[in-house]
Amino acid sequence: MDETRRLDFESSTLLAELNKLQEDDESFTSAQACFALQKQAVMERFPPFTSNPQADYEVSPEALECLLQTGEYRSDIRTHPHISDCFVFHTKGFETTVIRDDIIALRKSVDNIVRDRIPKLFKADGQLTAIVSGHFYFPPGGFMGWHTNSRVPGWRFYVTHAEEPGKSFLRFRDPKTNSIITAWDKRWNVRLFRIDPQEPLWHAVYSSTHRYSIGYGIVAAPDASQSWT
Repeated sequence: MDETRRLDFESSTLLAELNKLQEDDESFTSAQACFALQKQAVMERFPPFTSNPQADYEVSPEALECLLQTGEYRSDIRTHPHISDCFVFHTKGFETTVIRDDIIALRKSVDNIVRDRIPKLFKADGQLTAIVSGHFYFPPGGFMGWHTNSRVPGWRFYVTHAEEPGKSFLRFRDPKTNSIITAWDKRWNVRLFRIDPQEPLWHAVYSSTHRYSIGYGIVAAPDASQSWT
């Protein structure tokens, strides 16, 4: 993606790596305190994490092909909680969720950065804003199996931090070519993509390091009526 060109909010794109907002953007380092507190909170509340021996398969092309052949619908961990083996923040209803005001307070600096950047990325008739759509911690061996997020269409903006680059990834299926693409994480990644139920973007996540991510749904301000989690 040419980051000097603003996207049409009504158009579609596959997946864009916003390189200018990654390694060289020190503003996102404010998220590190938030992520460190997430890890601490998980260690205090839960027993030591044991990875699922089926993790590699659950994010494999073979697993996706099986889903496609059976026609199974998978939107997200709200509709299919069993596909996830990671820790969720500030979302009720999951065994591995953590809700803490001090973590939210630290995250707000990242929220503000994202909301400041969003208008610079799009051409739109009205004002846009970002609503938190997912907040996760993947310990080594953590994963999220194949899903589409089709329950809530629209744009997603993800800020991801991996403690060790090259040891975690976002894997997705190009809905136009059907090819499987593995996008390995750098230390920092900022990704933008659009969910279109007519062309499902099947994707999965795996990590063999400590991986943290905060996702945002992009909406017309001040509309916060959509249920993102």
